[in-house]
Amino acid sequence: SGQTNVYQCSLEQAFDLMMCSKRDDSIFAFCEGLLDDTKLLFHERDTLTMCREKLFANEAEGSVDEDWFKWFPTKAQPSDCVILAGEGATSTLHRDPFEWTGTSICLEGTKVWRFVQPPGTLAQNNDSLNDDPCSGVFDIDNLLQSYRLNSLAWGDNGEDTLTLSKGWQSDFSLYSSVDSSVPSARELAEMEEKFGFDEKMKIVESIGNDPSRISSTVHGDAKLWSGVQRAGDLIIIPAYWWHQTYALEPSLAVASQRCGGKRDAARVIQHILNSISTGCSENVLGGFDLSAAMSPKRLEHDGPRSIIKELFDYIHGVGMKQ
Repeated sequence: SGQTNVYQCSLEQAFDLMMCSKRDDSIFAFCEGLLDDTKLLFHERDTLTMCREKLFANEAEGSVDEDWFKWFPTKAQPSDCVILAGEGATSTLHRDPFEWTGTSICLEGTKVWRFVQPPGTLAQNNDSLNDDPCSGVFDIDNLLQSYRLNSLAWGDNGEDTLTLSKGWQSDFSLYSSVDSSVPSARELAEMEEKFGFDEKMKIVESIGNDPSRISSTVHGDAKLWSGVQRAGDLIIIPAYWWHQTYALEPSLAVASQRCGGKRDAARVIQHILNSISTGCSENVLGGFDLSAAMSPKRLEHDGPRSIIKELFDYIHGVGMKQ
């Protein structure tokens, strides 16, 4: 029917529902903060973080593009999200808040991923894109009739609440219709038992990369990229790229995000400044000099911790002035 209902339940119940999910009545569950709030999972959380950070290390230079989110106040730090997806479940079509670099590691099952490429992103360094019409990002936002969703509020000790970040979402779907020839999760399991994992994956990948078998409502000039994620695969999600997943079979994944000092920090800070400016007058906002904060001299002399402290001191001041 296309209707979405939202429920709260225990993790055990979510797993049970995921295994009962069907294409016409699917289950998609988010468990934010689970890895940070459960001591028994701290080791797993740290292991996943270590593996992820290795991808952003420059072994030739012996350096790592340090994640600046660790210097954010605890309440402002994005948390990992455990995602359970039953057969037929899709995420929303969206691009991420904070304009961070996202990651998703699949621990069990498989997922189909589809991305909408912003025009020009493969012809230049993605870090140089800015939120202006010339980048092509707005073109995709308009094509998808996007709307903004507040993702993180900030305010304490007498401050007015400020919105630090807003994501983008669309009511279009990259998986609007599934052909009757697409096997069910049970049929895929039977194929794996009879013919082996590799043969099953050939079928899964052929389905995931065939737009005629799982069709999209997005048309126009949008360029779509597709791929299949299997257990053990880690997907890196660049800023500005709209994306959506589809589960051919039950899957378990952990979604994370980072703010690399070189790759993301200037963009993430600008996103925060843009978000808190909504509804604030110029005399309240004052000014945070992003160019000066991110200058090589400042970075070398003070480091990221000092810059992030200055940013949140500024945010605190804006909240108190409103």
